[in-house]
Amino acid sequence: MENKKYYKKRYNLFSKFDEGIRLSDEQWFSVTPESVARVTALQIKYRFPGTTRVADVFGGAAGNAIQLALLFDSVIYNEIDTQVYEDAQHNASIYEVDSCIRFLNKDFFDLTDQDLKNVDVIFLSPPWGGPSYTSSEIWDISECNLPAIINRVHELAPNCCAFLPRNTNLDQLADLLESIGYPNADLDYMYDRGHCVGMCVYWGKDFSPNDYTK
Repeated sequence: MENKKYYKKRYNLFSKFDEGIRLSDEQWFSVTPESVARVTALQIKYRFPGTTRVADVFGGAAGNAIQLALLFDSVIYNEIDTQVYEDAQHNASIYEVDSCIRFLNKDFFDLTDQDLKNVDVIFLSPPWGGPSYTSSEIWDISECNLPAIINRVHELAPNCCAFLPRNTNLDQLADLLESIGYPNADLDYMYDRGHCVGMCVYWGKDFSPNDYTK
């Protein structure tokens, strides 16, 4: 099996894997581990108080959308790949949250204000370029057209949480966020079973910095 090393971690990806979770070849290494997706959803709740509607605009296998739907009143999921989109609907049904999610099958740049009407926070985890991103000491934000993505997000919603590679060029990211008016974003490195799998960056109009003294 090509994804043998990922298959060994299948219950990290989805605790209900044996109930019929479906993953494309790419999603085996792209989906956010369930524990990380859960923590991310909780952090969105804490960092953006009063949030009720969240959009996951690069939805993949619905790992994040499922955890968001367990916490928020309304979730919008978007995915450009039709097969992955259909698998995501199936996966969400296994967790019994499919009725809480509005599923869209679009290119991110084709999403409209109407598609994301009344969204409080956009969550985004754009394609990183596969496992090869780890071969570079620093991940350049132009690898996935992140500047254009974040500028578009800034037009669509007041707040954002981005899940990015752990080796993202922080100077580039800071300059980009400052250019849209958010020089004081928060950043958390995310771990699964002691291994750093990426980082979450939070910013926006309603952003509340995490107080680690509480």
